[in-house]
Amino acid sequence: MYAAGLEPSGNKLTLDSNQHSYADYINMTRRLISASRVDLDHLPATTIIDSNAAYELTPDHTPTAGVILIHGLYDSAFITRDFAEFLRQQGLLVRGLLLPGHGTRPGDLLNVQLEEWHDVVRFAATDLRKTVDRLYLGGFSTGAALAIHHAAHDNNIQGIFAFAPAFKINNPLEGLLDYTEYLCMVSSQFAWLPFRQLCYDYTKYTDLAMNGGKQVRRLTKQLQHLQHNHTLAIPHFVVVAEDDEVVATSDTLRYFNGLQTDNKRLLIYRREVKHDLGEHIHEYSSVYPQQHIIDFSHQSLITSIDNRHYGRTGDFQAARLQALQQQNPTLCAADLFYGALSPKNYNKANLLQLTYNPDFAELCQQAKIFIASTLQN
Repeated sequence: MYAAGLEPSGNKLTLDSNQHSYADYINMTRRLISASRVDLDHLPATTIIDSNAAYELTPDHTPTAGVILIHGLYDSAFITRDFAEFLRQQGLLVRGLLLPGHGTRPGDLLNVQLEEWHDVVRFAATDLRKTVDRLYLGGFSTGAALAIHHAAHDNNIQGIFAFAPAFKINNPLEGLLDYTEYLCMVSSQFAWLPFRQLCYDYTKYTDLAMNGGKQVRRLTKQLQHLQHNHTLAIPHFVVVAEDDEVVATSDTLRYFNGLQTDNKRLLIYRREVKHDLGEHIHEYSSVYPQQHIIDFSHQSLITSIDNRHYGRTGDFQAARLQALQQQNPTLCAADLFYGALSPKNYNKANLLQLTYNPDFAELCQQAKIFIASTLQN
């Protein structure tokens, strides 16, 4: 739709914890989005900027602690907002990051480096400590992996919230990501994954730069090295889907079981609830026949059913249905099914990726118990 978005904008943020506050950072991300997006005429510009930019949510009273939330690859700060609002209601000061290369245009991921993501997390943690004594880190997918990596190098983290952490990419061809720059020398087509979403999404890239995947692959290797040399003993709240089509849930379970703390809680959504995964693990069904949900996707975990964009009646659902109806005018919402875009589901007719968690309220209740347990000391 917007070919110019495949070229890098040339705009970048330069952060200095000695000169810039988090408020400065939020304003910088908003200016960056405004200067770099090529689709600000598609919707009201404020909708796009507000949805993608870094943010801060302040509790009604003096915060009991602070938390930094980090989005996943190709996402923006929008994906963490539902959980952020829940945390704010629990009395936490919440700050949602926008990682370099994200929220602006897909081309900005062509040259981004993992170190830039680490730097932003470090800046945010340093700045938030000026305001609160207790600091949590959290994230979704790549963001969860970045949070865990930072916690391994920071002895003063109160706890971790990890949604579908990217310990390993769930694709047998992930090794090809190591050779992205060489493949691009053969053809520029290798700069992009051969996949696009069904329709326009103003909070997430629909053109996927291979280099983004390469940086995540580098991050997974860093986490593997950490697991061999360092075991975290801080409290963890982890949420996964057994049928996750993007990251390997088995690697997350292995990490969770190896944590040297009794204050850990893992929620897993699976087609069959078997109660065979051990202590500290809470199982929930991922099948909701009345909502045509056959299992949970990677993206669904952290988003409320009431989300204005990805929720059950959000504008993204309407946009996807409209796109499908252009191909098949007789199709209606009742014909659709939702779940993971995994090989086992490929033969399912009219399947769309599930983009919300119908069990989000229960997830938040479990997170509330976890927070209380970590603040007892």
